[in-house]
Amino acid sequence: MLSFEKPRESSLDVDASVPSLATVSPQPSPPDAPEAPLEELEEAYSEPLLRLGVVISERPVVIVARPTGFGYIELLKRVLREIYRVRSGGLPEPKHVSMPEDLRLLLPVNVGAGKRLFVLDLSRSRAQGPKADDLLKEKSRDLDRLRDRLRELFSQEFGFFVIYGDVKKLSIWERVPAEAAGGYASVVPSPVEVSMKPGRLPFCVLLANAMWGRVSDPVLDYERLGFRDFDEFVVWLEDQYWRRLGEVSFKVLYKTKPSAGERESELHYLAKAFVVRHLAERVGLHCVETEKGEDTAVFDVVVTCGGLQELVVEVETLYGTGTVIHKLVETVERAGVRKLVETVERAGGRKMWIVVPNPQAVIYLPLLLRTRRELRGKYDVEFYTLDVTSRGLVRLTDVASILVKKWKETAEGAEEANKSLTAD
Repeated sequence: MLSFEKPRESSLDVDASVPSLATVSPQPSPPDAPEAPLEELEEAYSEPLLRLGVVISERPVVIVARPTGFGYIELLKRVLREIYRVRSGGLPEPKHVSMPEDLRLLLPVNVGAGKRLFVLDLSRSRAQGPKADDLLKEKSRDLDRLRDRLRELFSQEFGFFVIYGDVKKLSIWERVPAEAAGGYASVVPSPVEVSMKPGRLPFCVLLANAMWGRVSDPVLDYERLGFRDFDEFVVWLEDQYWRRLGEVSFKVLYKTKPSAGERESELHYLAKAFVVRHLAERVGLHCVETEKGEDTAVFDVVVTCGGLQELVVEVETLYGTGTVIHKLVETVERAGVRKLVETVERAGGRKMWIVVPNPQAVIYLPLLLRTRRELRGKYDVEFYTLDVTSRGLVRLTDVASILVKKWKETAEGAEEANKSLTAD
C-alpha cells in the first residue's frame, strides 16, 4: 500500500513577518555568487537521456531506448513532452502501445511521429501477457508494416517515435561499416540511442526529484514509500508537484493577475503565484505587484517596497520559444528592463530574477547556466527554480551543484555495475 504525505494546509492569510522557508538558497545571491560547476555538469549531462535537451530537428526524431537495470520510460516520456512544448508549444498527441492487438490495429495507418509522442513499448514482461514484439518477428507482415510507417517519417512534422526495449530482432538499423560515414544503413531515419547505466539509478532518482520540485527534501528511497519501481515513483512525483503548486491561498491568487494577451499556461500562472507567495512571506503581500507595466514592458512580478524594492521577476516556462537562449536574452535586454536596471543600480539593490519551472530548468540546465554566465557579464540577473517542499526558490547554480555531487558519487558504482553487466 502506498504511503502518501499529508497535504499541506493552505492558509488564507500571508504573514509578512514570516521568513522565507527555502533552505537551499533563501537569500538573493550576491554579485559574486559562486559560478555553477558547468564543465562537470555538462559531463553529467553527457548521459544519453540528458542529451535529448540539445536535439535539434524539424523532422520527427526516432529514439531507441534500452532499459538496462531499471525502467525509465515514464521519465523519458515526460522529458520528451517538455522538449516538444519548448520547441513547438502545445502538447504532443500521446500514444503508448505495448499490446499486440493495439499495435496491429494501428499499424495500417496510425503509426507515426508528426506532432506526436508515440511509444512502442517492447519491454512488457511475458508474465503480463502477450508482448507487442510477438507481432514483430522476422519476415512478419506486421514488421514490414512497421518499417513502412517509419519510412513515412521523412515528411512529417516534429515529434517523437520511441521504441522502448530490445530492437535487435527488428533488424531495422545496421551500423554503416565505414567508420568515416557514421550512422546507419537503413531506409528509416537514424535513431537517437538512449540508455541509462544500472549504477546511475541513484542519480536518476535525485534528478527526478529536482525535475518535480523536491530540491531541499528529496525522496531517495522510493521503495520505502511502497513504490515497486522507478516509473511509478516518477508518476507520483509529477502528481505531487501539481498538488503543491495548487496550495496557495485565496489572497495570493487574488493578487496574482493572469497575463494579458495570449492565453497563459496553467504552469506559468501557478509558478507566478508561487513566486508571489514566496516574496510576500519576505516583504509582505502589499509590496508585491503582478503584471506591472514599465514603459513598453510588462513584468510578471515586481516588488514595490521593502528590502527587495524594485526587484523584477520573470517566470519563463520556455514553451513555444524554440531557441531558448535568445528568449532569455530578450527578456533581460528589452528596453524596459534596462531602464529599471539603472534605477536599481543607484539604489544598490537587485534587478531581475528569472524563474524557470522545474521540468524545463532540469532538462535545459547546462544551457540555462551558460546563458546566465553570459548575461551576468552585463546585468545583475539570477536564475531560479521552485522548491515545492520548502515553498521557496532555489538558484539553478545550487541545483547544478547538488546534481554534480550525486553524479560523482554514482560514477564509481555505475562503472562497477556496467562491468558486471558486461561480464554476464
